[in-house]
Amino acid sequence: MRQQGRAILGYYPTPPRVMENILTWLVKPQDDQPFTGFDPTCGTGAALAQWQAPYSYGVELDHSRYLAATHALSSVLHGDFQWAAATPPHTMSVALVNPPYDYDAATGSRTEFTTLQRLTPWLISHGVLILIIQDRQLPTVWPFIATHYHVQHIFRFPDPEWAQFEQIVLLASYEPHLSTTIRTWQERDDYARSFRQPRLRSQSSWELTPFPLLTPRPLDAPALIIPPATPPVSFQLNPVRPDTVYRALATQNLYATARRMTELHTLPQDAVYTPTTLHRGHLATLLTAGRLTGAIGTGTARHLVKGRVITETVETLREVQQDGTLLIKTETRHRVELRTLHPDGTVQVWGRSPADPTDPPLYSQDSEVSP
Repeated sequence: MRQQGRAILGYYPTPPRVMENILTWLVKPQDDQPFTGFDPTCGTGAALAQWQAPYSYGVELDHSRYLAATHALSSVLHGDFQWAAATPPHTMSVALVNPPYDYDAATGSRTEFTTLQRLTPWLISHGVLILIIQDRQLPTVWPFIATHYHVQHIFRFPDPEWAQFEQIVLLASYEPHLSTTIRTWQERDDYARSFRQPRLRSQSSWELTPFPLLTPRPLDAPALIIPPATPPVSFQLNPVRPDTVYRALATQNLYATARRMTELHTLPQDAVYTPTTLHRGHLATLLTAGRLTGAIGTGTARHLVKGRVITETVETLREVQQDGTLLIKTETRHRVELRTLHPDGTVQVWGRSPADPTDPPLYSQDSEVSP
């Protein structure tokens, strides 16, 4: 994802007129039966609100957009969709999936695929999926789509929206039985050919003939019927507690004892939410700041690591002024120290001590002392 996209957390809202056209291809349950709608990356909630679902649920990472969504949807969670949970599962009638177009840091797979994979258990049988992705990323999700969904329509965005991201809209119904009778590659190819593509084994093999243009549904065209559903009993974020952070620690008594001894400055014992998947840089910062303890390596090379930040005050200037007062200039520096505990009981300390005078100060002050 480009830096501009990362700055807005991959937020590119679905244009209202595109949603209006999509909605013409959906039919609400008869007799005003209740149904549930879900958007795992809901933004301000504007797109999902256009459905006018009796029960609408969303998850949003950005705080300001989350606040806006709370006024548009029935229930909104502030965080990452990967931590969201609905009890019981399979309670959503329809899902709008317009994920960030990027790679999932936790799995290395495309975010379009991992979002779809995590979301599918939320849908009830025959629940409607509205998937909005870039045309060139369809091969990434197609094997999963072909073995879990019955695709009804695939359209391309209208102009001028198409020229910006080349997005498509896939409308499908969730069919749980397909996962137990997985289609072969040939069956997936034949299934794809009925829409456009003759081969699916690589992105370069996909034919680039455009999909039909997204327009309002003609009266004689088939629509997807949204099945009724009752809302989930609970809709919440699963807390990330310290015990999940320590899952990588060794189970040997040596490490269990050392962990208890070095937990003075580790994560607090209440629930902690991480808005995004932690990258290596995040983990390194937590470790060196003394907020995380963990075991690294395997076998005889396995060792426990504990980090801390040491604050030191360094005197950099001492001189007597003309009026006889003593001017003392000090600088406060922070340095990182790592301690490693090895299986043989050896403790190694890694870090510069004392602080290097060439380090830039984070805080300095002057003081005058009478002789």
